[in-house]
Amino acid sequence: MNISSNMFMYADDTKVVREVTTTGDCEELQADLDSIQHWSEKWQMKFNSSKCRIMHLGHSSDRAEYTMIDNGIEIEVISEEKD
Repeated sequence: MNISSNMFMYADDTKVVREVTTTGDCEELQADLDSIQHWSEKWQMKFNSSKCRIMHLGHSSDRAEYTMIDNGIEIEVISEEKD
C-alpha cells in the first residue's frame, strides 16, 4: 500500500491524518482513502464505511467532502470523537 498521508493503525481502528491546504491535498487524501480501501478488500479486512468519519481541524479548513469507494456515499463530518 502506497499512501502519502500519515496513517495510524490500532487493533480495530485506523486513523488517516493529513494537512490539507490546497485542492491537490484534498485529491491526494481522497486517493489515499481509495488506496487504503482497495488494500483492505484485497486482504479481506473491509472497512465498515458506516463507521468512518472525517474531522476537519483549524479555522481555514475548506471542509472538503470525501467518500468511501465501496458505496460512493460521503463520509460523515464530525466535530469531536472519543478514543
